[in-house]
Amino acid sequence: MTNGLVRTLVTGLTDQGLVRKNNEDAFYILDPETGEQYTGKTSLEYPLNRNRLLMLVSDGMGGAEGGEIASYLSTKTVA
Repeated sequence: MTNGLVRTLVTGLTDQGLVRKNNEDAFYILDPETGEQYTGKTSLEYPLNRNRLLMLVSDGMGGAEGGEIASYLSTKTVA
């Protein structure tokens, strides 16, 4: 925090792991005031009195059919 500003570095990353053929995990990083969505590594700076960030993580369903769809929809629905 410097001069009433909050600096944040956020990173979203998922991995399919060693067992699955596809990645069923999902994440969502959003500024709820502007609606801007962030992917990958992002550096953000906000005034202290307007600090905001929504971060959601949804773990896949362990190989269940449609697991990747369920994790994607759960993050989008909550956001």
